[in-house]
Amino acid sequence: MILAGGMSRRFGSDKTLAPFRGSTVIGTTADNLVQSGFRTYIVAKDIEKYSGIPVEGRILDGNAQQCPMTGVITALENVSEPVFIVSADSPMVNGFTAEGMFEYIEGYDAVIPDVEGKVHPLHGVYAPSALGVLRRFFNDGNFRMFQALKDMNVCWLGDDYFARFEGGTRVLGNINTEEDMGKLLGN
Repeated sequence: MILAGGMSRRFGSDKTLAPFRGSTVIGTTADNLVQSGFRTYIVAKDIEKYSGIPVEGRILDGNAQQCPMTGVITALENVSEPVFIVSADSPMVNGFTAEGMFEYIEGYDAVIPDVEGKVHPLHGVYAPSALGVLRRFFNDGNFRMFQALKDMNVCWLGDDYFARFEGGTRVLGNINTEEDMGKLLGN
């Protein structure tokens, strides 16, 4: 599930549709997952905007609240098995590292990267069991994913997990600014 719900305030325009390596940012994110064999869906408040992205489907996030948590909740409401969730602004996502994360989900609510001192809740595997905690936090008005993760049984994957794969922790890179895009493109 690719979450495409951000406002792109720091980027200055819709970063998901910004050009990136011959496609768009979200198109590259989707291509990386589709080419790795993932059944890929986009979760967004405006699904028509992404009608040209070749994915299995689009899921409407109909919640008025604008935050990543609503996207994760919407994604989990549409599956009955663990799901890999990634933000649309993560064009370096690697299907091999994502697939490997599923190996750790047994007995956990989520498998989340915690690398180089930073937690990446929008690059993880979530089990359906995470939905109850997320709904509780959302209903209480606490929309911070990191806080909700503290109430879950989480398998944290560190730098050593990503070091096994080509690109290492670079696969966790996301775009918030033009400078971030330049770094991912090697500029």
